[in-house]
Amino acid sequence: MPIRVRGGDDASCNNLYQAAEPQVMGVGPSMLMADRNAQGKSEFGWFATDLSQSPWKRLETPADGTQEDPLPVILDQNTALWALHLGGYVGERFSYTFGQKKVEFQTVGVLQNTVLQGSLWIGEANFQKVFPDIGGYRAFLVKPQDGTSAQGLESIRTALEGGWSDEGLSCASADGILARLLSVQNTYLSAFQLLGGLGLLLGTLGLGVSQLRSALERKSELAAMRAMGFPKARLVWTLFLENGWQLFRGLGIGMLCAAAASASILLRGNSVVSLGGPLVMLAWVILLGLIFCVLAAVLAMRQPLLGALRSDR
Repeated sequence: MPIRVRGGDDASCNNLYQAAEPQVMGVGPSMLMADRNAQGKSEFGWFATDLSQSPWKRLETPADGTQEDPLPVILDQNTALWALHLGGYVGERFSYTFGQKKVEFQTVGVLQNTVLQGSLWIGEANFQKVFPDIGGYRAFLVKPQDGTSAQGLESIRTALEGGWSDEGLSCASADGILARLLSVQNTYLSAFQLLGGLGLLLGTLGLGVSQLRSALERKSELAAMRAMGFPKARLVWTLFLENGWQLFRGLGIGMLCAAAASASILLRGNSVVSLGGPLVMLAWVILLGLIFCVLAAVLAMRQPLLGALRSDR
């Protein structure tokens, strides 16, 4: 499948900067035929896209790239959200200036976790109309037959690179490209998750400090209860229950907010959820929070009884 290429900024997760002039790829009708497996389903993963008509078919709709007649375009979800800072939904309109020409686009399909990340994908006919000075093909997608072995794939790669060696053809496997893209994304997610965990731990420490201060402000009340015969162990247990209730109430509110924010993606069923890391982090927060609750209660009860009673005036 030959692809026309208008070079520009890489809009994938490999680029730390926002793409001011993203790369544009032009694909022909052959893409529609190739995007079907033996069961007649799409080979690509789509995010929030109506598949009653293939998005690749919609790219063939003639357009001028003006505000009144925007070019139909397909984007990868990560490219739309993080690299281009768009909404990443079907029907969204946006524009970019290429050279001295402003081109309007309208999203007709949003891909999810594919090797097509980093570019704007439009129809070949519209590509030639908007970029008439760019000729020929600079990229190709090669789809082997189903069931091709690893040795067969290597043979295809060797034959293509050998036959097009004068043109400098270099082949890369889709699995390898996708693995590199996902590794970068997972690195970002791990960093953000670590920062979020540190924030939770600091918040838990702040909860312990606030609990200790609250208990110290009530030292006269606690001293009076001790003078009336309440054992110290019972008062420590009472403070622990009060502080533990605050801890679990805060965690419960946070978990409900997280579930509400993630529900829309989880209900689509096209995301793999790993709960191991968040559950471990939650366990550490609960453990440290309970330790701080005990420490706050114990330290509060170490105040001298007589001095606490005299301070109540």
